[in-house]
Amino acid sequence: MAALPASQFALVATVGTSFRSILIYALSATVALIVVHWLARAAAPRAQRADRQPWTAWERLVYAGVLSAVGVLAASAFGAIGKGETMSGWPLMLHMVGAGVFTVALPALAVTWSAVHLRANRVANGARFSLLARAMFWALLLSGLAVMGTMLVSMLPWLGTHELEEMLDAHRFAGLAVVIVLLLHAYAVLTGRRR
Repeated sequence: MAALPASQFALVATVGTSFRSILIYALSATVALIVVHWLARAAAPRAQRADRQPWTAWERLVYAGVLSAVGVLAASAFGAIGKGETMSGWPLMLHMVGAGVFTVALPALAVTWSAVHLRANRVANGARFSLLARAMFWALLLSGLAVMGTMLVSMLPWLGTHELEEMLDAHRFAGLAVVIVLLLHAYAVLTGRRR
């Protein structure tokens, strides 16, 4: 296999720097959007709404597993990226543990919650989950599949160095999408349950 030209190595190095900026802007924009919506919602008059069906213990456990796994994955990966370092040592070990939990918890979430996110699941005059929560659920499954798929393909002996670096970049962006979508889903679910 031929060596990559120096210009391609420089491109790979700048992708990390631009991703760091994108990470900061994307997470800031997501948090700002949540805060603005929460403030606007708090100022609006509250409509009476029927009680929603409570979550089962299994639904809570699966959702907590996904939230925990994504929290560990985000902290270990974005912490290293924020410092401009590569992930190694304990942060890498934590990332691998979080990835294992995520790989089990995401399919469990899909099986457990897909039926109620597929239809409105009308419960006594109200949907169990809002339109935003349902949309973010499906986006979470798709971005989760992308984040797992990029690393799975990277483990196969088909790709060269440059392709592996491209897969790592795709993994970073898919991981950022998972974090943003899960933040929006958790916000929609929690605010939908506390009216």
